[in-house]
Amino acid sequence: MSPEERIVTDVMARAVRRSRLLVVAEALAWGAVAAAITTAAGALIAAAVAVWRWHEVASRAAVLRALERAHPEARNLFVTVDELSDDRLIVKPAIRHRVFADAAATARRLDLRTVFPIARLVPVALLACVAWLLVQSVEVWRGALSRVGSVALTRSQALDSSTSSPARMRVRVAVQPPAYTGLETRTVVDPQQVEAVEGSALIVTVESPDGRVTMEHDGIAHALARDPGGAFAGRVQATKTGYLLVTSDNAPGLQADGARGFRPSGNPAANRDAGARRMIPLVVSPDALPAVRVIAPGRDLVYAGGNPKIAFEARATDDFGMRSLTLRYTKVSGSGEQFKFAEGEIPLTVASAGAREWTGRASRSLADLRLKDGDIFVYRAVAADARPGDGSASSDAFFIEISKLGGAAGDAFTLPEEETRYALSQQMLIIRTERLHQRRASTTQGDLVEAALNLAVEQRMIRAELVFMLGGEVESEEVEAAQSTELQEGRLQNR
Repeated sequence: MSPEERIVTDVMARAVRRSRLLVVAEALAWGAVAAAITTAAGALIAAAVAVWRWHEVASRAAVLRALERAHPEARNLFVTVDELSDDRLIVKPAIRHRVFADAAATARRLDLRTVFPIARLVPVALLACVAWLLVQSVEVWRGALSRVGSVALTRSQALDSSTSSPARMRVRVAVQPPAYTGLETRTVVDPQQVEAVEGSALIVTVESPDGRVTMEHDGIAHALARDPGGAFAGRVQATKTGYLLVTSDNAPGLQADGARGFRPSGNPAANRDAGARRMIPLVVSPDALPAVRVIAPGRDLVYAGGNPKIAFEARATDDFGMRSLTLRYTKVSGSGEQFKFAEGEIPLTVASAGAREWTGRASRSLADLRLKDGDIFVYRAVAADARPGDGSASSDAFFIEISKLGGAAGDAFTLPEEETRYALSQQMLIIRTERLHQRRASTTQGDLVEAALNLAVEQRMIRAELVFMLGGEVESEEVEAAQSTELQEGRLQNR
């Protein structure tokens, strides 16, 4: 082992050791926080945090990523060194010496205390101190909290007894689900809680002897209008979980009139006790997107040629009902840095076991799909439910590749890595980019940027690997981009 290799190996070993010590210390700190409740909880939390953080920041791959982030000018140098050390990447001795020399020069400038700071343990340690301080002083404030809770419970019971009496106020709620769900309208009287599907209409009818009734829904209050029967009525849309607060006040009131309901009261004394409140929790269940998956082929396929027929089958289920089920695809043609993308859709013949479960089938040959050597056909099933607007969901994506290196038509297998490493890496990178694009709407901006940067790092690794295999050196991004046309011409000659 050369001196440069020893320097790099020693720095990486110290980085892994420091990262793992910090993970153990962080797990113990979180365990101390939980141990303020019970010892068993402390042990469980410590173990869980240790396993989680070990995978996230203490694994060798995570440490290498941290070193690369701390020194972006390294340009994937530490990852390359790691692959060379494990003999995962075989290059000429001169190139190996050059890589380790550059890595050793960068390693000498590394400050592991900056890359893996101990400061991240301070908030957890402070939290543990506060938790144990609260536990030690629990006897002091337990009595005060007990007295406050007793007073609050007494007031709540008094309010509940005064506002839930049918003689004071009767609340009737009719829940009308969206038409596409096929559910029937149901009515509940004086409910403890109202449950509704997202988008349902709630028709609230209130019978009260008071002269005015208001209803508050998610912070917005409005007065209810009196209907011909003397009751108050209003309508709201259930869009999210919240509450309904019905309040009556002592405006000129009504008095009970048997089966007729209520009539205006001429006795001012009847208004002195007026005024009631009713809080009704509202639980809204969102309409879930369809669950869709590809049943057949349900795997990646590689064909050497011919014109086999491929049977596609997709299945989708939904909680209320399906609207459509199709097979969408992206065809990737070209090679090297020159790719063309064509999107399309394959109609499926749908057989339903009811409105909530559909199975779609289609059969296409390679000629029908217009696939030729070097093409990749990426497909996925897309299902939409019956809700208005876009209620669609996609299955996992699979691909069909046409390659003369394939060994048997119609059989999915792993091609010889030493012959196709670069080509398959490029193709899989395209597929992963396509999948990231599919998740773009449901991914936060930070996660999207990080995933895109990871794809860029992988692209850089693939290019570096090709150059190493050809016995060359990795130049700057500008020089490499300027030579991309020459690389493309060379690949086409080798096909």
